[in-house]
Amino acid sequence: MPAFPEPRLAHVGYYVRDLDKMVAFYKRVFGFVVTDHGVSTRPGSPTMAFMSRDPNEHHQIALATGRGDDMPTTINQVSFRLASLEELQTWHRR
Repeated sequence: MPAFPEPRLAHVGYYVRDLDKMVAFYKRVFGFVVTDHGVSTRPGSPTMAFMSRDPNEHHQIALATGRGDDMPTTINQVSFRLASLEELQTWHRR
């Protein structure tokens, strides 16, 4: 039986309450740099900071405002990278 395709963790997104504080934390503790910002003109939409340690990746972490006091988690999304569409289809069938 062939080996199952190996996914790589590629991206995580977090909802935060204090964007500046979280950006400073990831810079200081993990050495991330801000690669981009997202500012929405729509009321209630999140402001975002995109951060990476890899100069070839636009972002590895996305931090978004909008975490309410009643939100049970900070996770916005978790993404994995596979080598090909065929590997993705193998995971989908699983």
